[in-house]
Amino acid sequence: MNEKDPLGHDRADGGGRLGLQTVRYAVLPHGGTREKDKAWREAHAFQAPLRDRQMPVAGRGNIDHNRREMAGVDTSTRACYLATEPEQLALSAFRRARDREATVARFWNIGAAAVRGALTPPGAKAAPRVYLNEDRQEDLPVDVDGTASVSVWPKRIVTVEFAV
Repeated sequence: MNEKDPLGHDRADGGGRLGLQTVRYAVLPHGGTREKDKAWREAHAFQAPLRDRQMPVAGRGNIDHNRREMAGVDTSTRACYLATEPEQLALSAFRRARDREATVARFWNIGAAAVRGALTPPGAKAAPRVYLNEDRQEDLPVDVDGTASVSVWPKRIVTVEFAV
């Protein structure tokens, strides 16, 4: 027989349970538009705070990193893994590609106008624009310093893969 909550609902399905609930919210008064006052920065930082972790090389599972270290290549920690400009490009994902030796960065244009973005992951050799499922679309131009240029329409998501 299923356990019942105080209102007589079955608890077997896990839903409708009474009890302590925790909610976080924030109010940020501002006097202008969301873009002008940059309130979106605070909202994004509150909703999805950045988390960082530094793992030992052996526990990383990063074959390329371990291979480079064994070959004598300097693999010391870098100050920045990805720089984006302008600030209207909000980073929403940064991770290893599913089936390739590459890094995927996903971001969106939070602004009301199209922008020309500059993405700089140190040492990037190629930067194809990819779909959400990581199928390749087009190669983006990459400068000598590894900076890729991309046009982003307002409120659009863009995913770029970096071969380092």
